[in-house]
Amino acid sequence: MASTQQKFEGIFRGSILGTTINKHVAYIGLADKRAQGIITINAILIPLSLNGLNNPMFKAGAIIVVLTAILSIATAIFSLYPRSYQHTHESKTPDLLHFRKIASMSEAKYMEEMKKMTKTPNKLTELMIQDLYHISRIIVTPKYDMLKKSYFIFLVGNSLALLLILGAEIGVF
Repeated sequence: MASTQQKFEGIFRGSILGTTINKHVAYIGLADKRAQGIITINAILIPLSLNGLNNPMFKAGAIIVVLTAILSIATAIFSLYPRSYQHTHESKTPDLLHFRKIASMSEAKYMEEMKKMTKTPNKLTELMIQDLYHISRIIVTPKYDMLKKSYFIFLVGNSLALLLILGAEIGVF
């Protein structure tokens, strides 16, 4: 039978892991909202910029804005693209926390495996830690990397377009 200290440590460990996983899920939601914002802003810029194609002075800047918007939208969409991972363990323990593994099992088999797993808290903790690692490495990090690229494309492309339009306006180009 577990001592009070061991029970407290188990509850504390589970609480920290649960909180950290929830935080990562919140990061995913935040990144998705930002990507949707990028898509919306750029989708509005495209038709507005197309009007600039009629004016020879603004044509180059308008083309760059449209191309920038398309590239920025594409990278934002890639950040929204769902990523998944195949959980593998040296110990042949099934990953009972990953949705693909859960979906591949019958309910009875899942219940049986989960009951076994909950009787060995160290294995369950190990699965939670591995799941957290894979969420960070395979889902959250690439999502934010694509968002950074989308923001960079947006910033550089629209800055260049603005310079071209201002240059055409004052007669430099």
